[in-house]
Amino acid sequence: MSKNLQNQINQIKKAIVNQSISKNSATTYGKLNEIEHSLYRYNQLSHAGLKEEAKAESAKANSLINKFNNSEEGTVLKGGISNSRYVWAAEGGACNDCMDLDGTEYESPEDAPEPPHPNCNCYIEEVAENDEDGDGDGGDDPCDCYETVSEWLEECEEACGEYEDSSDEGDNALEELQSIGSQIQSNAAAKMAELQELQDEINQLKDDAIEELQDAIEQTVKTIQIFWDNFSELRRLKEELHHYLDLSAEYYHTKANCEAAQLGDVGAQVAEILGYLREFTDFPKEIIFKGCSIKEAFEHSVHDLEVNEAGRKLGKEHPNEDPEVIIKKPDGMPPGF
Repeated sequence: MSKNLQNQINQIKKAIVNQSISKNSATTYGKLNEIEHSLYRYNQLSHAGLKEEAKAESAKANSLINKFNNSEEGTVLKGGISNSRYVWAAEGGACNDCMDLDGTEYESPEDAPEPPHPNCNCYIEEVAENDEDGDGDGGDDPCDCYETVSEWLEECEEACGEYEDSSDEGDNALEELQSIGSQIQSNAAAKMAELQELQDEINQLKDDAIEELQDAIEQTVKTIQIFWDNFSELRRLKEELHHYLDLSAEYYHTKANCEAAQLGDVGAQVAEILGYLREFTDFPKEIIFKGCSIKEAFEHSVHDLEVNEAGRKLGKEHPNEDPEVIIKKPDGMPPGF
């Protein structure tokens, strides 16, 4: 076969192998192999003297080359198989280098060497395959190895068929891998979306928890301030009147718990805790400093806790009402209190 054509095929195949082989480049590789096998069969038939078979194979190879060049492969093979031979013809008085080349045969003009010196008068003569010996009798008779070549060609055809099958399997495997890759990519995108959604939920829960904590802290601080303000008002009332006004303590306790409950659940809970703490500290004081019996001190504590509970209940039932409106002030309370 033409060395120039074979070199072209080898270069293209090497370029494909050195790159990541896609489906299209794998198809191109298979077509080049098919051309290469046809060229090789032509070469074997020609050397065996099977001219008719070689001629038919050359037509097949040239057809494959033309189809390849006319396809969208992006590469073009230059040359093909000719039904003629090309012989170096040396002119009389040629130099030794030209005489050494005299009579050498080539399958295409491209395979012939460059003239060995300037102004060389030697030339390449085209000899038709059907007049190989120049006597017009059709050339040498075929050798007796026809059966061997035929068997070899059958094996070659079988090998080519196996290659085409494996090439199809490779294409199918590649398509399957691409499909698996697409599924993996799709699943990964879905998982990423789920993770993002979960992250958004976590962030929302975190924001809600921080907001609830800030609200709880704010209610706690305000509740403590409410109790302190009401305690200060009770003390200011006593200083203003110079005596203790009946039911004034119950009024300010009810009012403080009502205002705390109006803040929310946290305010109500903090108010309840403060009430228990007050009674825990007042219980021994009433026994020690006021001379109350244990029973009396206990009854006073229960009464105060009931007053506190009543105030919190009012606050929950009337969250937007002014405590001074919904809670009755004791008789005798001066203006400004």
